[in-house]
Amino acid sequence: MSCTMANRGLQHRFVLTVDARGERICAPAQSAGEDLRPEVVVLGDSFGFGWGVNDDQAMVWIAQTQLPEVHLRNWSVPGYNNVHALRQIGQLASSPHKPRAAIVLYRDDFLERNVGTAKWLAILSQGTVNASSTTPPSYLRVQWRAGQWTQELVPLTPAGIAAAGQQHDSRQDQVLAAIALFAAMRDQASAAGIELLVGLQQHDSHDPVVAALKGAGYTLLNLIPPPEAWKTLHPIDFHPGPVTQAYYGTALAKQLRPHLPRLTGQP
Repeated sequence: MSCTMANRGLQHRFVLTVDARGERICAPAQSAGEDLRPEVVVLGDSFGFGWGVNDDQAMVWIAQTQLPEVHLRNWSVPGYNNVHALRQIGQLASSPHKPRAAIVLYRDDFLERNVGTAKWLAILSQGTVNASSTTPPSYLRVQWRAGQWTQELVPLTPAGIAAAGQQHDSRQDQVLAAIALFAAMRDQASAAGIELLVGLQQHDSHDPVVAALKGAGYTLLNLIPPPEAWKTLHPIDFHPGPVTQAYYGTALAKQLRPHLPRLTGQP
């Protein structure tokens, strides 16, 4: 379908196609029949989804063109966080056709998203109101308390956002929540025979979450673009444009390739 973004009198159009499973396509339509290639699923938000660019400009599509040995699937959904990724890992683990690997995308702004700060909820609530629905949209977040974390749905209403603002999570709480989420993802994936990899799209050089993942032996894929490759859809939107999506996709293919013999069972 054709989508239009508008801001300050400017417009930007792009083509977005989802398949019958609700996933953004990663390749041109293929003939009917089961794809027997090993599957690798990408879990992320709008950056991984490729919001704002055409199908063939999105990172997972570009990576797929460079990795014909595997079948990439894009499970990224705009607005999602690492809590949603944990839910998705659970879905993959219970599927009769499990992928060989799942790549969870990470940026340091996920720390606030995971705990659903009032600032993030207010941003997310813009444009989510559906006049035909009597049920307000909600957002899945995690709360870290006294060494334990729980998941909850927060209604994206003024009252729900105000209530969320009363709960102040320290940066340390946000870090602990993210680390706990990744540990739970790895446990679920490992129990189902799915290898978990983490794709770093953007983070501070001193990000304690990345340091903890490195120390715990996670497989990290460095997808972080250099300054000259960071090009957004400015002034219309903050999302990565075609140049950055191309960098993400090429970096994903390059970083994933050394792991293919292990994931595919082929030399």
